Amino acid sequence: AKRAVLSRYRFAICFENTVFPGYLTEKLFDCLLAGCIPIYWGDPAVSEQIPPACYIDYRRFGDLAELERYLQQLGPGEVGDYLVAAADFLASAAYTPFLADTFAAELLDAVDCR
Repeated sequence: AKRAVLSRYRFAICFENTVFPGYLTEKLFDCLLAGCIPIYWGDPAVSEQIPPACYIDYRRFGDLAELERYLQQLGPGEVGDYLVAAADFLASAAYTPFLADTFAAELLDAVDCR
């Protein structure tokens, strides 16, 4: 249901509960999978795992008014660029580590249950 709701919007505030290196939750992925551009604040190293072209980094802005001005000036082509970058990432091998099947396989390997 969350993705269905997100899919109705162009942008979504996507703030993690904490800012900590490596703390990256489903919030960002839910937006990408729903075709909604995330406005992300969280893992300071997020760009090492997720291409910056897929999301709007809230840290780029001094305040909410500056973010609002940026969002209002985005044209359809620029919005489309974010969506294409997200689709490309989700179709790439770079997304594989974030899949549930990958997590399950790594967990089983770690506890040597195979």
